[in-house]
Amino acid sequence: MKKVLVILISLLIAGCASVASTMLIGGRMVKDDYKPSKILAAYNAVGNMPEGTQFYLIEQRGRPAMYGKDNSGMGMIYEKHWTENGRDYFAAAFYGHGPAYISFIPSDRSQEGGVFIYEHGTYQGTPGDRLRPMPYNPKSRPDVRLIPSK
Repeated sequence: MKKVLVILISLLIAGCASVASTMLIGGRMVKDDYKPSKILAAYNAVGNMPEGTQFYLIEQRGRPAMYGKDNSGMGMIYEKHWTENGRDYFAAAFYGHGPAYISFIPSDRSQEGGVFIYEHGTYQGTPGDRLRPMPYNPKSRPDVRLIPSK
């Protein structure tokens, strides 16, 4: 009985470690009923995303975040935030198995922003900060253009 219990506990720990290694880090998925409390700016996504995808600069818990949703209403909130060279950056990544998404918008919200998409194996976490994906070969052009909504 003790041997069976040890095997079951080992499988449970291994399963939890596997799930943890493939979690969305730096963001969270939201369902179609999600409503941000404060929208600061809105953008239409053009490029490597489903047609009709919208992005919103939002404020949550007193901090900026980026919220993207497609026509199905499903979405993702990019919670990891930093500023660099007059831009606000937001990121989320499926560490362990999936892509990393790094979006940016200029400080002048009337200008175009973008989203860089890095497939699994083309990025790593920042040393000491797994929440900020760092591409091995940064792209010069975003995969998705974020056009300010009128």
